Amino acid sequence: MKEEVVLRWLKKAENDLKTVKYLLTLEDAPTDVISFHCQQAVEKYFKAYLTLVDVRVKKIHDLETILALCTEKDKKFEMKNILNSVLMRRGSFMKQQKR
Repeated sequence: MKEEVVLRWLKKAENDLKTVKYLLTLEDAPTDVISFHCQQAVEKYFKAYLTLVDVRVKKIHDLETILALCTEKDKKFEMKNILNSVLMRRGSFMKQQKR
């Protein structure tokens, strides 16, 4: 049962990212809608994790609050760790683009 809920959250997050990828192909891409779907994807990934570790989340959309719940369970969610991970991936991505 729990695994099904986690998979549903992940599927919804992936659908948000598919929407973002599609919207980015448009000539005059609506950045407000793109930002919304990015936020939604992050929220859903966080909620999938929290479901996996048996943390119930109220119906909220505040990423700071949800991130704090994740961080309570795993310090890898601390902002400094997330930023380091993003910067490392960005560096790897930029190297690939130069090839």
